[in-house]
Amino acid sequence: MTLYVFPPQGTSLVDIAPGADFATETTLLLIKGYVDGLETAVASTNTKLDTLHTDIGTTIAGYVDGLETLVTSTNTKLDTLAGYVDQIEGYVDGIETAIASTNTKLDTLAGYVDGLETLVGTTNTNTANLSRLQGSLVNVAYDYVISNYAGATSDVHTYKTGGSGGTTVKTVTINYTDSTKTVISTVAAT
Repeated sequence: MTLYVFPPQGTSLVDIAPGADFATETTLLLIKGYVDGLETAVASTNTKLDTLHTDIGTTIAGYVDGLETLVTSTNTKLDTLAGYVDQIEGYVDGIETAIASTNTKLDTLAGYVDGLETLVGTTNTNTANLSRLQGSLVNVAYDYVISNYAGATSDVHTYKTGGSGGTTVKTVTINYTDSTKTVISTVAAT
């Protein structure tokens, strides 16, 4: 059987040196063609990788620039928020101070209320005693009483018949030891 080998496409028999082994030269020419094809493919791939590298580098650089801008903007906003938090802390401190002051004033008011409750208790006792005293001092019929508490250390109770414009039938004057009107010093009926 005879094998005929033709030169690779793009070469001619002229490329084969005279006296060279035709089969070996043809094989070398084939290998050279494959190597040329591989070199072209590698060069094309390198070009595409360079383009891809440039595109990715540009894109990533753009993303990094965008992220840097975003981080800077976020930091600015966080600084602004920190300022607001400081202001709020100042307001809270002021409110806490106001609450403490209010609590002190409420405690003082509670003391005043306690004092008033004691005074009312004393006044109720004195009023009950006064009612018993008046019953024994006013031993006439009456249908109207005018009570005047305007005196600094005395009260005057006027008893009448015939209503407010009627006839005075008895006057009771109660004198106290001082302007607090808690201790009676004298009682006079006329």
